[in-house]
Amino acid sequence: MKLNRLIACILTILLSSSFLVAQKSNSRIEVLDNAAFDAKLLHIKGSLIDLRSSDEVKSGLLPNAKVIDWEGESFKKSVSQLPHNQPVFLYCAGGFRSKEAAKWMQNDGFTTIIILKDGFDLWLSEGYTVVDLNGKVIQQKKSVREKSPASTYE
Repeated sequence: MKLNRLIACILTILLSSSFLVAQKSNSRIEVLDNAAFDAKLLHIKGSLIDLRSSDEVKSGLLPNAKVIDWEGESFKKSVSQLPHNQPVFLYCAGGFRSKEAAKWMQNDGFTTIIILKDGFDLWLSEGYTVVDLNGKVIQQKKSVREKSPASTYE
């Protein structure tokens, strides 16, 4: 009887770990340049997350971005509340935090994570649309993406 219970426990552990591996293998991380990121935002519904700090976002952010500071205390809780089966677009100042956050999110079960390759700094310097924290356009690019400039901060 004990042997049967032991075998059942081992099978349960093996099946659970196989499920977790399968779940992670179904996720993907894409790293896109400014033009591809901008175009994909237009055509795919998802969450746009700015991973920079509250001081950094004072210089502006992408339209419709939700600010969730990668280094903030509430990052994991806030991000975990996002739909895991919908695409999540990430950006930071230069790309490093986005890659770190994407790895964490992949382990948390997010299926599609799209990273802005070189971050907000290059986005800004190349003249793409940027808004302030109130959603007012501070830099406008004539791009394929014409959404309302509303932003949220968390």
